[in-house]
Amino acid sequence: MEQYPALFAVKRADILAQSEYQREEKLSYVDGYEALYREILEKNQCLTIRDLAVNGSDRCRDETRKRDRGDIKKSFRTGA
Repeated sequence: MEQYPALFAVKRADILAQSEYQREEKLSYVDGYEALYREILEKNQCLTIRDLAVNGSDRCRDETRKRDRGDIKKSFRTGA
């Protein structure tokens, strides 16, 4: 996460090194992303997949539970 401010600085430097064509629009675009980045940090929201409270193991466990519930429902219907 600490690399994002450097990325924004590099993007701005790159834009300034290019022609002036649509420079303000391009800089505004980077400003928007930086504002969103700061808002995410201020609200302590997830910025990367690793920040999420769930992972692949959670997903597999949920699928197993769904399958088990399906088997139970099927056994009720068939009387097994």
